[in-house]
Amino acid sequence: MNRTQSDVTAPLVLQEDVVLVPCAELDPKLRGQISFEKGDFVLSHRRRRARSKVIDGGTAALLALFREPRTIVSAVIENSRTLGADPRARFDELLPPLAAFVEDHVLVQAGSAQQDALRPRLDSGTRVAGWDVVRCVNFHIDTEVYEVRREDRVAALKIARTATAAVKAMLKNEVAVLQRLDGSGVTPPLIESGVHETRPYLLVDWIDGVDAGVAAAQRSNDRASQIALCASIAAAYAEMHARGVLHGDIHPRNVIAGPRVALIDFSLSRFTRGRRIVLRGGIDLFYEPEYFAGLRAGTGMPSSPAGEQYGVAALLYFLIAGRHYIEFRYDGDEMGQQVLHEPPLPFAARGLAPWPEVERVLFRALEKDPARRYPSMAEFAAALAAVRDAAAQETLATSVSTDANALLDTTLRSFARGGDVFQRATIAEGCAGAAVGLLRIAEARSDPALLALAD
Repeated sequence: MNRTQSDVTAPLVLQEDVVLVPCAELDPKLRGQISFEKGDFVLSHRRRRARSKVIDGGTAALLALFREPRTIVSAVIENSRTLGADPRARFDELLPPLAAFVEDHVLVQAGSAQQDALRPRLDSGTRVAGWDVVRCVNFHIDTEVYEVRREDRVAALKIARTATAAVKAMLKNEVAVLQRLDGSGVTPPLIESGVHETRPYLLVDWIDGVDAGVAAAQRSNDRASQIALCASIAAAYAEMHARGVLHGDIHPRNVIAGPRVALIDFSLSRFTRGRRIVLRGGIDLFYEPEYFAGLRAGTGMPSSPAGEQYGVAALLYFLIAGRHYIEFRYDGDEMGQQVLHEPPLPFAARGLAPWPEVERVLFRALEKDPARRYPSMAEFAAALAAVRDAAAQETLATSVSTDANALLDTTLRSFARGGDVFQRATIAEGCAGAAVGLLRIAEARSDPALLALAD
């Protein structure tokens, strides 16, 4: 409470990435996935991994007062007047949640570095380690990513926003992982790492392409292309596992699809052998059941090969279906229960045509019991590759059949009355043989017009 007590008289402001939305105004489908009462709001963040949460209307109204800098005391007094409540009682009631909002950086001191924490800190043209910043690609509360250039070479710069021990550990971990992977073909090669004005950074080769979510949307009407993308993603994770690395942060933006599939952002990764350096992180929607079981037991659950297989299968389902494998509710406890107990929905339940070959592979990787999944990521990837190859063969066969039929139709038109061959043909040129050929085709096609032409 010391920190909050010191903030009682200091002007605070609502962090600019905070979004407050009335639950009643949410999309009906999303409303069905959360538990709320009349007048409740959803509090979410645009730039942070923090989970969205439901808060009551009174708390939302209180937070909205901090759009302009004010002290906790003045905000509580104004909120009490609006509600017709006793300020002292209201203060005692609100102090614990306000303390949590300060701890979570929902409320920050006005004019502090934290208030500016969600703006890129490097302008275009800034020079870092001999590289010129072109643009900010992405930034979160802890790191920023920039496109940088030196002469004709383009790279990606990832730099800490604040040199805290936790962020330093994550970047140090990422450097170690990139060195292990050594530009394996599924990760960008590490160029260098260092410190710029007290902030650690790393530089990797620039990867052209779009994130997996965009790539999947571009292929939404082409199943052969969809399964080719999914098989390539699974193969990339399999290659990484073969080199003794678990990614630990599965979601579409960490997969880049271009001339080849590349995996990025290894700050939460770990080696399959050795002590964990960073804590478990990621997005709940792609967590495995073992993780939620560990939460309930209070033991935690580090990333594992079988757990990551589950997460990749959840990702691939999402890329194909455009929705998650479970109709998730957004309450954390309810979501955990769903992952532990609810089976994946068939594609038909998502309004898609059934795809038994793909569903069979994904559903095995999404088994609740790790022992019932594929023995390894490599075998999961191989199963998807087999479906991809079969789809490619089917596409090729269909294409060849279409081309052959088109050629045959063109040829038959030349034999028809008035056609080029019909007009030029003589008995000496083999009209009898052509007639027999036309008879066989007419019989195969059950085509009376061809039968008459053969006659």
